[in-house]
Amino acid sequence: MIDVEHHSVGIVRNQLRTFVAFAVCLATLLCLQSANAEMIISFVQPANVPSAGSGFVDALIHSSDGSDTINFFQVTFQITAPGGAPGVLTFASNQGKEEQMFNTPFDYIFPVALVSNTNLNYGFPNSPSRDQVTSFDSTTNGSSVLIGTTDRLLARLDLSHTGVGAKGLFGITLVQSPQTFFLTDNDVELAYSVTTGTINVQATAVPEPSSMLLMSLGLVGTAAWRRRRKRS
Repeated sequence: MIDVEHHSVGIVRNQLRTFVAFAVCLATLLCLQSANAEMIISFVQPANVPSAGSGFVDALIHSSDGSDTINFFQVTFQITAPGGAPGVLTFASNQGKEEQMFNTPFDYIFPVALVSNTNLNYGFPNSPSRDQVTSFDSTTNGSSVLIGTTDRLLARLDLSHTGVGAKGLFGITLVQSPQTFFLTDNDVELAYSVTTGTINVQATAVPEPSSMLLMSLGLVGTAAWRRRRKRS
């Protein structure tokens, strides 16, 4: 009888050890997954801007595992000119600011009901060059918003290019912390990564001198014909 009892106790102990080991492994796995979770920022491609014109590029955000929550963010974007792209591409001085009102395939990061207004705040750290722009926003009551694995709109960035006839590729990315950060309602800073985007400046047609001369002659001829018609 005693041997049976000892045997039963041994089985229970072994089962308990197995359960504890499983629980430890599961907790470790969950911690590793949480540690690897991050916010992922990317840019809608292609992004085209006419030479000597204006355009925009949308910055998107999602969570790598859908478990991250945010109630405040600040992001600083940077335009780069790899390979000495011609002309100057900058962030427009007058940003649209009403991300929640844009008719895009992507919902804004914060629902309308959780923000005080529809204006995303902007500033230019390197003014007057405007090769960087900082945007920030938060929820009104401090509550956090769950960021899923589906892309949401982080910011629509208005762009301006100078340089008639010039074309080339520019890059756009994020300036790392402390200029960029994402916070939870407990002021915990979340990890993030970014995929650099490309902005294609498309050349605009510039009339050749011969074409401009023909156009001028045509205008002169039209004016002379009108004067003769009036006299008759």
